[in-house]
Amino acid sequence: MKLEFSTEQIDEIATLAATKALRQFQALSGKAPAQDNTEDIAGIDLAVKLTGLSKQSIYRKSSEGSIPVFRKGGKLYFSRKKLIAWIESGAKRTTAELLQESDNHLSKGK
Repeated sequence: MKLEFSTEQIDEIATLAATKALRQFQALSGKAPAQDNTEDIAGIDLAVKLTGLSKQSIYRKSSEGSIPVFRKGGKLYFSRKKLIAWIESGAKRTTAELLQESDNHLSKGK
């Protein structure tokens, strides 16, 4: 029986294996293990899952430099933490936040 995998599936398997090996090394060396989340850094499927954007949009944004991405060996890798921060950076401030910011600015000017 011959198994066939797509390039993306191979990337995901390699990322998971590297993450597991790093955690084992950290445990053996006495360093505290990273957060137990196997998708801290992963391929484009992670970016699609977190952002809700299509793969085509992710590829375009990565080539424009408008989304945080790592490139290694012609492959794209995404950090869950950086993607979440990128998404959150687009949040609009509430009216209350704008008023507080305005009050703070005016009080410093006196």
